[in-house]
Amino acid sequence: MPDTDRVNSRSRNARPSAGSILIRTLPLSSNYGGILQAYALQRILGRLGAETAVDVSRASSTQLERFPRLRTSAKRIVARLGYSGPLSPQGLLFDGVTRAPKRFVARRINVVQLFDSPGSLNRSVLDVAGGFVVGSDQVWRRAYGDVCSYLLNFLPADDPRPRIAYAASFGRDDLDEYEPDVLAESARLVQRFDAISVREASGVRLAHDQWGVQAELHVDPTLLLDSEHYAELAGEARDPLPSGSLIDYVLDDEPGTRAVVAGVAGVLDEMPRSLMPPSPSSYRAYLRRPHLYRKPSVEAWLGAIGGARFVVTDSFHGTVFSILNNVPFIAVVNRDRGASRFESLLDTFGLRGRLLEPGEVVRPDLAIDPIDWDAVNARIEHERQRSMEYLRRALGSMLDTDRRLVP
Repeated sequence: MPDTDRVNSRSRNARPSAGSILIRTLPLSSNYGGILQAYALQRILGRLGAETAVDVSRASSTQLERFPRLRTSAKRIVARLGYSGPLSPQGLLFDGVTRAPKRFVARRINVVQLFDSPGSLNRSVLDVAGGFVVGSDQVWRRAYGDVCSYLLNFLPADDPRPRIAYAASFGRDDLDEYEPDVLAESARLVQRFDAISVREASGVRLAHDQWGVQAELHVDPTLLLDSEHYAELAGEARDPLPSGSLIDYVLDDEPGTRAVVAGVAGVLDEMPRSLMPPSPSSYRAYLRRPHLYRKPSVEAWLGAIGGARFVVTDSFHGTVFSILNNVPFIAVVNRDRGASRFESLLDTFGLRGRLLEPGEVVRPDLAIDPIDWDAVNARIEHERQRSMEYLRRALGSMLDTDRRLVP
């Protein structure tokens, strides 16, 4: 049986098994990287013998929680636009566009809601958890959520359950987004962790300089599963995409990024195929041609990246899966979404030269010359073993030694 067992969608609000590890990460929507990092971490902990559940709730509604007047104004604007919830045209449009990626979450990830509503803890989930793993993704980026909740501020100081961070990310190489009170509180909360792992080299420095703690550097959890595992998932796609093409996976459709895509297309003499569909101008436009706007399934996305001839992307996880599948690529730095992620990832594998600024001229050798994939794969295996050892050591007695599998 393939190592791709499915989780019934009814698990979305299920109560986790007693003693299971609660993974706290950013809420899962239709972001391929966010979904796959949560999936991979759950799979890896399962291979180590742990029961797990992934928390997909928010401790606070949005970043607007920080600005009460702005929050009130936003609610008025939304009301004037006629938005009334999931059954409104806007809600139906979003659901239609994102349905395929979200199906992966429902089928393959055991998810729970630690917060029933913003600020309201679900005690039935919290009380049965045997330990907590925070990560990966940009859980400690202030612009993306309640940082202190990703430092487990809902646990009392004397709670004995393990608190572990794995490949957690600040997303930036500074903490300028942190308000003074958040910085002070986060520095206090992180002292309670049993082990701290971050995803970027800059995160090691920030943890030391700003929080006074030592953090280990580890790769994104998606790299802990091998390419064959993802190929099995891709083989189950209901909406497979053609392979062997020049792929562009561009999150922010900016002129500079498009110029890089065009530069690679010119060198390879091939028209690129985009993995990011356009946004419909209205619900009516979506209804006229829905297939143009629907995002492909996670399985299809994996197949497209894994089977590409070449990838140009401004996505961190688009870059990760190009490396994992040994697909030649160019990464375009996306500073608004966090540049340090790209820099640390590519430095780890000796591929920093494949990171370009938006609008930078594409040298022909970047598109044509082969990459030393043997060296890259050896480093992936080295980092994979380091990460597995960290998780075994950090979780210790929580792991069921009778069920441990070799990753």
